[in-house]
Amino acid sequence: MTSVLSSRRIIGASAAVIGLALALTGLGPSPAQSADQLDKQTVKCQDARVPVTVPGVSDATIFGTLCTPTASKPTAVHLLVPGSTMTQSYFDWPDDSRRYSYVRKATSAGYATFSIDRLGSGKSTRPLSTTVTMDAGADTLHEVVTALRAGKVGGTSFSKVIWVGHSLGSIYAWAEAAKYQDIDAFVLTAMTHSVKPSFLPLVSNMYHPVTQDPKFANSGYDAGYLTTKPGTRPDQFFYTQGADQTVINRDEQLKDTVSGTEFNQAVALITSPPADTAPSRAIRVPTLLVVGDQDPFFCGSPDGIECTKQRILETEKPYYHSDAKLEVVIASDSGHNVQVHRSSPTSTTKILDWVSRTVPRS
Repeated sequence: MTSVLSSRRIIGASAAVIGLALALTGLGPSPAQSADQLDKQTVKCQDARVPVTVPGVSDATIFGTLCTPTASKPTAVHLLVPGSTMTQSYFDWPDDSRRYSYVRKATSAGYATFSIDRLGSGKSTRPLSTTVTMDAGADTLHEVVTALRAGKVGGTSFSKVIWVGHSLGSIYAWAEAAKYQDIDAFVLTAMTHSVKPSFLPLVSNMYHPVTQDPKFANSGYDAGYLTTKPGTRPDQFFYTQGADQTVINRDEQLKDTVSGTEFNQAVALITSPPADTAPSRAIRVPTLLVVGDQDPFFCGSPDGIECTKQRILETEKPYYHSDAKLEVVIASDSGHNVQVHRSSPTSTTKILDWVSRTVPRS
């Protein structure tokens, strides 16, 4: 298995601030030039396509971006798996401040990151929608993990892989763990096993076939692919009092697709299924759950829970093996898309603190 790499972008933790200071004191070039120069000194990012096996599909690939700090050679990589109708941009939010970038913060902490587009989304192979099942998606993600460990992404063999999932990306962690034991730690954000019954009709009503959506009507994607109806994302994915309107608007612009097949299979895993047969029981490595305290999927009346650390632990522990040593972080003033709320820098710091205690950088 080989991967095709191309230089893409370079990011840096403090480039903008330092660049501005240099410009104001007359000691350096313009802020933009300084940012570019300093970025190249801190983090290197490369696009990659990892060949994967999908039944009935030839030359399938998973697209991703590998970012590594230039000052060190980490042997631990964060595999970033986005949620439904989202792409890798969720973890490296495209704004000048980089405030919401998990990639920036993880690489600044000395880790590598590989942010991907799931099968059937973004720049990854998009086969017939019925081909994109939870099982097929889990298999492709396992192949990505194997490639990371074998040095076939960027030429570095990573001995430790930390799975960081968001929403559907967290459900995929359960599915992958049920078949393979190849992850060293899991960070599962925006997902529990008990979606509010009252919320399910709202979720169902916010999706429609891509053929009915202005953004994708001429894409050629088959009608089994779904996306969110225009204007439905703010109420379901955001706690608007804790998010910037520019971010909410950008999220609408960046929306992507999800296979209706995988979507329906995933829903069956989050409607309070029997704990003893849940695929998440296969997880036997340290696991951190991250939930927004205002996530409408799980929290609040009339039939949700109080999203506190203690309550999440109580409801989720039965779904995990004791070896998972389950811990919880609550993202304050945050809805479902925890990475792009104002509290994101704080919650990301808590995640990375947990990871540093759990998985060495090298």
